[in-house]
Amino acid sequence: MLTSADARMGPKSKETRAHLISVKPYAWSVGIIWSLVVAGSLLWARYQTRQGTLEVASSQARVAFEKDITYRRWNASHGGVYVPVNEKTAPNPYLQVPERDVTTTSGVALTMMNPAYMTRQVHELAAEAYGIQGHITSLDPIRPANAPDAWETKALEAFRAGVKEVGSVEAMRGESTFRLMRPLMVEESCLKCHAAQGYQVGDIRGGISVSLPMAPYLAVEHSQIRTLLLGHGLLWLCGLAGIWFGTRRLGQYITERGLAEEALYRSEERFRRVVESSPMGIHMYRLELDGRLVFTGANPSADAMLGIDHQGLVGKTIEEAFPALQHTEVAERYREVCGAGAHWQTEQID
Repeated sequence: MLTSADARMGPKSKETRAHLISVKPYAWSVGIIWSLVVAGSLLWARYQTRQGTLEVASSQARVAFEKDITYRRWNASHGGVYVPVNEKTAPNPYLQVPERDVTTTSGVALTMMNPAYMTRQVHELAAEAYGIQGHITSLDPIRPANAPDAWETKALEAFRAGVKEVGSVEAMRGESTFRLMRPLMVEESCLKCHAAQGYQVGDIRGGISVSLPMAPYLAVEHSQIRTLLLGHGLLWLCGLAGIWFGTRRLGQYITERGLAEEALYRSEERFRRVVESSPMGIHMYRLELDGRLVFTGANPSADAMLGIDHQGLVGKTIEEAFPALQHTEVAERYREVCGAGAHWQTEQID
């Protein structure tokens, strides 16, 4: 059973409603695609932010490493330096060189501090002041406390395979820590202490690892991520609003166009019925841009009056369809009527 609205709806109206309904799946599809694009952009930005955080931490660790190397070279260039013996700086039992311990003329006891000993104390100060931990280590350490942990052991083995640097984020003492390690190469000044172990200039003596707590860097990263989330969220909402507005406007356009087509369809139907049911013979023409007047059809009354089937004349010019009208006032007046929309009434009796 049809409702009153369905009963009034013709074929064109139903087609219009189908078009209106079909807009929604496209809107959903565009919305899903937009959401995926924004999500992909957010994930990429998040990845880039993470890489930036790691690069900053890595750069800071490299600076610390280069400072350690600079301190060591300065110490080694002087063949070691003498410092007063105290409770924090006792003579190094692992340093076996002549005149390791001396006494000044005033009676102050001094001990030689080699590069490794000095670097170790610098690391202790950095860890206490800045939380940056350094460690001199080797697969063949002279001092047992310099033995590598598991992560450092893998890095030292990688150095033997030609790797120049190892860095990663690891858990140390329950905290996220960025660890970086580079090889420690034997230089000419190093042989004073290590020649007895068989090392030569250019050999890998071991390595220096630097460990930075990630907390300060992660705090900055989280702040950046919050900004990214806010920005992408607003962008996503603006996009959805644009999609909704565009869909709404498209729906209105389709509705208006459908109503216009329906009105035109009804008007054409009414015109067709009037023409077909008219007792008068009616010919229909179309004026082309080049001035040709083309015959488009006739009603049944015209067929009956003239005793011909006008269907075979459709598409021909007025002169081709009706040769008798060539060079007559009728053909020219027809052109004027079709071109200007004027009215002209005449009777033609055959």
